[in-house]
Order: sequence, then structure tokens, then C-alpha cells
Amino acid sequence: MKSLDVGRFSVVACIAVANLLTLSPVYAQQGNSDPLSNRQIARPIPNVAGQGIFGQDGLFAIEAAAQTRTTAGSSSATTASIIPPQPSIPPSPGVQVATSTGSGGTTRPCGQIGGYCAVLRGNQVGFTVQGSPLGGGGVVVVFNLPPAPPVPPQPRRLNVHSSRVDRVAIAQRAVDNIWRGAPLPNISLGINPDPGLAGLENWFWVNNYQGQPLVFPLHLDLPWTLYWQEQVWETSMQCDDATCATRHAVTTSHFEDHSANYVDTVDASVTLTSATFDWDFGDGRVGSKPPAFDSITGLGRAYTDPYTPSPVAWTYQMDSRHFIGGFPVSLRGTWTGTYHISSGSTFDGTYTENGSLGGTRQGTWTANHVVCQVQTMLIAPGYTPPSVPCRDQRIGR
Repeated sequence: MKSLDVGRFSVVACIAVANLLTLSPVYAQQGNSDPLSNRQIARPIPNVAGQGIFGQDGLFAIEAAAQTRTTAGSSSATTASIIPPQPSIPPSPGVQVATSTGSGGTTRPCGQIGGYCAVLRGNQVGFTVQGSPLGGGGVVVVFNLPPAPPVPPQPRRLNVHSSRVDRVAIAQRAVDNIWRGAPLPNISLGINPDPGLAGLENWFWVNNYQGQPLVFPLHLDLPWTLYWQEQVWETSMQCDDATCATRHAVTTSHFEDHSANYVDTVDASVTLTSATFDWDFGDGRVGSKPPAFDSITGLGRAYTDPYTPSPVAWTYQMDSRHFIGGFPVSLRGTWTGTYHISSGSTFDGTYTENGSLGGTRQGTWTANHVVCQVQTMLIAPGYTPPSVPCRDQRIGR
């Protein structure tokens, strides 16, 4: 997880006097990075040749020419009226997630590659991630959208809240889901000769997969809105009596609702890399389950000619009459996993994470291999023995 550094700020209490005495409230002063910190608002004061100066940092002062007044009765006085903060939290819109994989800009329905998914069942989202073409298809990812940590406090902002979700946690949950559910290659087993012959070396190989890494990329756009309120102060001069010979400043405040839209992006990918292949040739003899092959040798070699053997080979010493359908040949493949996460935001900094995924992914593929025997026969001249195909009559093949 990445922590965000929040700048320090100081609290400054200031009472400004310019020819007339006023009372100013205490505020948190925002740093120079705030583009509004130096902006001032000037408002004219009725019946006085002056104006009230309002700074965005919350400071107030009166600017006017020097005057001398002689009055009967009470002397001039200054009062202030301040409205305390009143919480008012506008509703937040629902979180939405846009997903896409690969290239292109076509927007598709939720659940399809590059689709746009709204929240499903409250704060739960689901979509399909398509992997490498040689993989077994896409993986459906469904997980909850955890809320993001609170936005750090900022000067002059009250009742701060947002519809943001935790982009880092979402990326990590997506990676975990993809790793658990990513489909493995649609492998089939090749054998030559097929049917096989006892006493003759049989060659084996893998179809539909050449050992390439299986990559499952995912892109998420996570739009969200930040809400807050600001207390706005207004000061006016009010008469003490009907003659308006003396006046006092009255300061009031109200709350303004503010919002800003941001987008977090997440790019995550899970890569499955083949590690080992374990073959079992099915006849139960010693050696029919050889040690695991590495990720290259274990793929075997597809038959092209009788002079180039496959590195995966086995010689049966008997036929498969005792195995209905043929010898049960099996292949078990093992893959390891790695991941990469990269996230950006229009609100704060970037986040990256790389690593290895725990455990392995395994898949098993099988085939039945009928093996026959060739026997010599003594026959009379001119006799043609009947042709007996090499097949398992019990299953019709």
C-alpha cells in the first residue's frame, strides 16, 4: 500500500484593524500551493466611504478614509455574529468501473472484453478478462469494491467525503481473482503411431500450446467525486439607531457546497509461465511415469517424419486388451505466476507493484491409446488370412 504525504499547515489567528475596529474569526491558513489563497473579495459598505476586504484565507479587514464624528449618546461599538458549522453532506453517486483489455477503443456491454460495468449488487462488480489467444478463454472476475481511505484534511474544507474506492485494493483483488481463475491452454495430446504397436517406440507431444507465457491484462477506470463545504463570511455595517450616527460591523456566514471530479486508473496483468510437464503413459510398468520434463522438452515434438523422434517417448511391451479404450495416457502441466500493477490518478500520485504469486496452477489432460501386438503366422500357400484392424471393439474404436 502507498501512503500519501500531506503538507503541514499552521493555524493563524489575526485581528485586522484599519481605522475601524472589527472582530475576525480564527481560521486554518492554506499553503501557497492553493491558487485561491491570495485572492481577495472587496465589498462596499453602505453609508461609509470604504469597503470590506475578504481574503480566501478567512481574514477580514475594513479599508476607509479617516473620519471624525461627534455624537451624543453611546459611543460606537463593534459586534460580530457567527453561524457555527452545520453539517450538510450531499449524496454521493454510485461507483462505476470501466474495464477493457487489449487494444482498440470500442465500448462493449458489461461482461464482454472492453465492456463498461456498473456496480452489481451494491458495491460488487463483475467482468470478464480475456487472456492470451492460446489460453482457454476469459476469466470472470467478481469482487467487492472497498471504499478508499478518507481524504486527508485540507484547510477551510468542511464535511469532506467522496465516492472514491480503494484503487490499490481493487487491483490486488483483481490480480488474486485472475490468478485463481485464469484458464489454462486448451491442450490435446498427440501420439504416433495411433493406434500403437507393442515393441515399437511411441512418440507423444502437446497440441495447441507451444509454451508461450499466458498473459491476462486488465484496465480499470475508476471515476469518483470529491465533495466538501466551505464557510463563506460576509460583513456589513449596520446602524445603531434610526439616525445611523453610529454603526457596527456584523459578520455572518453560510456554507457553500463544492465538488470536483477525478479518475483513478488501474492497469494490472497476470502472467502464467509454464514450469514442468509430467507424463504418465498408462501401462503401469516401471518407468511409465518418468521424472517431470522441463517446460520445453515436456511439450514433445509433433510427428513430421520417421527420422525425427519426439523427446517424449515410450515403448509398450504388451497390448492394451486389459484397459478398456486403451492405455490411459495423461499429462499434468504446472505454471507459476507473476503480476504487475500500475495505477495513476488525477487526484494524487502513482502506485506500482510487482511480484510473484503464491503456489502454482496445474492442469491435467488425458487420452486413451489403443496398442496392439503383431504376431507371425504360418499359413498355407494361397491362403489369405482375414484382416484384423487394431481397435478396441468394446468402445468401437
